[in-house]
Parts: sequence; structure tokens; C-alpha cells
Amino acid sequence: MLSRLIRWNKRYRGKPDRSSLRLQVASMLSTFAAIRGWTVLLNNQTATVMRQGLETFVTADLNGIERPETILAVVHLKDVECYEGIKGIQFDNGLRGSALGELALNHLADQVTEALLGQLAKSG
Repeated sequence: MLSRLIRWNKRYRGKPDRSSLRLQVASMLSTFAAIRGWTVLLNNQTATVMRQGLETFVTADLNGIERPETILAVVHLKDVECYEGIKGIQFDNGLRGSALGELALNHLADQVTEALLGQLAKSG
């Protein structure tokens, strides 16, 4: 499913589709947390990055990004409004696996997507 979204983004280089971008961001956040852990995802340095061609990814180290000149937008997770609430939910093992944990992750993806699109709009 993620590969289909990436192919879609490469084909249509115009204005990004908000819902597919949100789905892509939610998938990346979930995958990043599954691989690296919630502690790394909710670290103060973790950010979502958007490159030219609407390629997005999550990184824990902005300094180690290859080809920084292709970056269009960067959103630190700590800067989104719901960060503290999500941090509390995800560090509680009982809540993380519940519907509330999934809802919180989707809310985080919504806010990150809006912030990415807002930065794109400002840069033109």
C-alpha cells in the first residue's frame, strides 16, 4: 500500500493530495515506532521530512540526511500541538495497544501533515 502511495506521488508532482499524504505519514510514523521504538519516535530530535517529489520520511538525525538541498519541509514531532498527550498515551503500555493509542497516532499524523503542507504553501 505504501509503495502505491509513493508511485502516486511520483506520477503526480502537482499539488499533494491531503488524504494520501496523511495516510503516508501515519504509515511512516507507525513503521518507525515498530522498528526503532516509541522512545526514539517521541524523542525531541525526531522529525518528519518532505523532499522534492513529495517523498516523506521520519528521521531521528537531521544532520545525517543525504542531499539536504532537496528538502522542502521539516516538522519536528515535538512542535506539533498534540505531542505531549501522545507521549503520555504511548508510554502507557495499556493505552498504546488500545484504540486510543491508534487514534492518537492518527491525530499526530494529521497534525504533521497539516504542518508539512503549511510549510509547502509558505515556500510556494
